[in-house]
Amino acid sequence: MAAAVEPPLNLGIHEGTMVKRIIDMTPQEREVYYKAVALKAKEHLFAIGQPWVYEKNGQVLAEYADGRIEIID
Repeated sequence: MAAAVEPPLNLGIHEGTMVKRIIDMTPQEREVYYKAVALKAKEHLFAIGQPWVYEKNGQVLAEYADGRIEIID
């Protein structure tokens, strides 16, 4: 008898919001899309109490919802 297989984690249902595939977008449309996705991710991180971490001018920065920015690298 084979061992029982664990079911995959239930990560919830994710529904995309794209109306056009990235490959079909013009460079201008992709730029707008990428900025919107970054903003949505930043807002989500702030909502769960996490900083937005990014690299700028060779430094790794953590930006917090209160506007504080810390150099972490």
